Amino acid sequence: MAKINNKIYKDRHSLVFMNKTRDGRFIDKRVSINSDLLKQIIIKTKENKKLTWKEFGLKLGVSEQTVRHDWINKGNTIPFSIFHKIIKMSNEKFNILNKIKVKEPFWGQKLKNGLIKTKKIKFPDINTEEFAEFYGIMLGDGCVFSNMYGLAISADKILEHNYFNKYIKNLIYTLFGVYPSFYYSKKVRSMNCFLYSKLAAEFMAEVGFPIGKKNKGRLVIPNFIFKDNTRLAKCMRGLMDTDGSLSSHPNSKIMIHLSIPNKDLRSSVMKGLKQLNINGGEFNKGIMIYGRDKIKDFYKKIGFSNKKNIIKYEKFIETAKVPSTKEVEIFIREIKSI
Repeated sequence: MAKINNKIYKDRHSLVFMNKTRDGRFIDKRVSINSDLLKQIIIKTKENKKLTWKEFGLKLGVSEQTVRHDWINKGNTIPFSIFHKIIKMSNEKFNILNKIKVKEPFWGQKLKNGLIKTKKIKFPDINTEEFAEFYGIMLGDGCVFSNMYGLAISADKILEHNYFNKYIKNLIYTLFGVYPSFYYSKKVRSMNCFLYSKLAAEFMAEVGFPIGKKNKGRLVIPNFIFKDNTRLAKCMRGLMDTDGSLSSHPNSKIMIHLSIPNKDLRSSVMKGLKQLNINGGEFNKGIMIYGRDKIKDFYKKIGFSNKKNIIKYEKFIETAKVPSTKEVEIFIREIKSI
């Protein structure tokens, strides 16, 4: 096994989990290294292991194209966890001391003397409406990284551009005292909001939010939110604005669909609706609420912060018809151009 006399490998976070965004982008520190040296390390390791490029990529958990195009031909920076894995696989002793730099993917953490330094944040008051709504947003499309480096929230970069770049951005600043960073995918319609802070990740874990993949932890609305109906409604709003949708229905004309495949969370949401005296129907992958009167009641008690939901509801009240996704995109673009 290659021996590396470099402080960064004494970092207790060096064996990180390979978190990815919805579109497959690594959420990890990046190793910046001379492209010729990186090429030498990759080729030597592959040859020593007697692997094809495809087999080598599979061992690393990436595609052959990523290895050959991004890391050999283009000389891009390489995820820290992948680089660490290559070094461990190799039978060579590479002289990389002082020849690599570790860069953080965003501004939330900085490297100093080989150790992780977390950006200072303030800690939210969990008994506020703002935190309850944020918790609901996290329940819908958020996650705390399994390596505890921070948290992320995913969205549609067209329909939810305004909601993320204004509403969630300001909400996170109100709660944590720092602004998040944003990444826009060039391949799919997704965007991701990142708060890179170990302190924020630890705080969310302490108040009950599961770490890593949400389906591996108990995902529920916490008891401290159930204690107050106003905060409960705000939490349900955050969940609706991320995992919910308004659409037309052939009989009742309008419906809310909350996509909740997680059984524990679905039961928790049904309990919340009941506590707020809102009628909803549960099925194996979500919750449905049908009809003008029920949706009106939902809007009055819970409401929406996401512009795409506000537009759909207001257009329905005005025209008795829920606009299509394409129509909403047009309205959103008109708002952005103003």
